[in-house]
Amino acid sequence: MAAVGGKNDLADYFVDDDTVEVLRDLSKTFSLVIEDEDEDNVEVRAKPSKMGQTAEELGGLLMEGRFELRRMLGRGGQATVFEAIDVLSGQRVAMKLLHQACDATDAQRFEREVGILTDLQHPHIVRLLEVGTFRDRPWYSMEFVDGQTLSVIQRRLGSLPPSQMLGWAADVLDGLAAAHAQGVMHRDVKPSNILIGREDRRARLLDFGSARITQLRSSLSDAGLALGTPAYMAPEVIRGVDRLTPAIDLYALGVVLYEGITGFRPFDGTQVGALMMKILQEQPAPPSSLAPVAPMVETLVLDLMAKEPRARPSDPARLARQLRTLAQG
Repeated sequence: MAAVGGKNDLADYFVDDDTVEVLRDLSKTFSLVIEDEDEDNVEVRAKPSKMGQTAEELGGLLMEGRFELRRMLGRGGQATVFEAIDVLSGQRVAMKLLHQACDATDAQRFEREVGILTDLQHPHIVRLLEVGTFRDRPWYSMEFVDGQTLSVIQRRLGSLPPSQMLGWAADVLDGLAAAHAQGVMHRDVKPSNILIGREDRRARLLDFGSARITQLRSSLSDAGLALGTPAYMAPEVIRGVDRLTPAIDLYALGVVLYEGITGFRPFDGTQVGALMMKILQEQPAPPSSLAPVAPMVETLVLDLMAKEPRARPSDPARLARQLRTLAQG
């Protein structure tokens, strides 16, 4: 993909931001080779004549005799996501495959994510399609959405128009409302887990790997462990509160909004401990001190980031309607 339009042109949101370094690292793991290294277009293909053992474990390009793996879309600590073609139906899908080195706890968490996604069918949550196991490695396929994550867009453009951010945040809130209604907290709302569709410009929530059922106390290896991304963690997560509430997702979305509108995170730092102390003890700078922000928008963002959960808005569906009204001016 190549850059299109100027810095503030919506078309420029969808430039491929994968780095050659990440893909080179992936090639060591999956016996893939980089065919094109120009700045804005990096293609990765399997090398049929020199397939290594790990590539054989993936079945080469054809997994399960059915899914033709095309390229890496993302990689986390537990799994890698590939773009693939279902050769039986011709459907383009995203395949999430658990890493071979993952342990039983990772497999349980993966299974929990599948169970959660099975019950969450919503336009603003990426839809689960099928589930399976390939040579003892769990996988699931989901709808493929051509687009970019919000984190890629932000890296390209910095701050974004408030009206655009409010609209996308409203989409995410609709997805969160559906999840919360099912008793599910996402627990890792952040720009890299928000996918913006190229054609419909809708935002969708990704990656429920850290999600948890609200009725449960600490489960799996969650006991004493603050799952999530530190910069987007609510104060009560950092404090280790025993029973968390869906308010943690609203706090994280407040941080996403703040960052998207101003181009800066409300709290930042190179040391995780220092960052967490800032989240617990300091107040963020008013967004209007960093970028042109309407007073009502600023109040809403800061309300979402209130230190106490009960001080945050409690109804994501109602808040989504309010955001869309603000986005329209």
